[in-house]
Amino acid sequence: MWIRLMGMIGALLLMSTLAEAADTAKVFGSVQSARGPVAGAFVIISQELPDLQKEKLATNWKPFVATAKTGSDGAYGFDAVPVGTFSICAQVPGSDLINGCQWSEGVVRVKVAAAGSATAAPITLTQGYLVKIKVEDPQGLAAKAEGRTAKPAMRVGVWGPGRFFHEARETKLDSKGREYELLVPYEVVLSVGATSEKLSIASPDGTEASGLGAIDGTIAKGETRQVYRLVVKGNKAK
Repeated sequence: MWIRLMGMIGALLLMSTLAEAADTAKVFGSVQSARGPVAGAFVIISQELPDLQKEKLATNWKPFVATAKTGSDGAYGFDAVPVGTFSICAQVPGSDLINGCQWSEGVVRVKVAAAGSATAAPITLTQGYLVKIKVEDPQGLAAKAEGRTAKPAMRVGVWGPGRFFHEARETKLDSKGREYELLVPYEVVLSVGATSEKLSIASPDGTEASGLGAIDGTIAKGETRQVYRLVVKGNKAK
């Protein structure tokens, strides 16, 4: 009896495994740049919301999300990807290549219809421009506003397409202010600025930096790098 029961359980598990395998597939692709294959890139695949779920506004739907890393040939692969439509993006932290996941650049879509495999179009990453932003704060108001809390007194970065804010990374802090860096795409309209709940921040000419940005424009390829300056003018009125 026990042997028969174990045999039935084993058969059910095998059937479940086979059914799952029949509903999933492998997805392959590659990441490249103008210099050739990109090794060591982090690739993210995320499932798009099905039309049926959109119509029903379902809240219990859980999208498939996974990460992979490219090999020396720039290739990557994902296993057990369910049926559906997916977006795939890539990024190479610490490089001069644009973060495709952050800027929606080079994003490709692939549709998985059945078991087997699917090949996505190559992801192409482009070289970016390193924006440097210096926030002058001679009175040390930012440090005073932060106090002992972990929350930063200001967020510094750029507004990109769709007025989406991309926060820059702080690289230096001293008694005169702070410096930030952010890799951005060429030929894209950007606004450099900052937001703060407690501080009034502006460009050197006095233009408020918390609106759509203090410095507007596009960065052309071959343009000489410059440091964008902002100034902490004082505390906001309560």
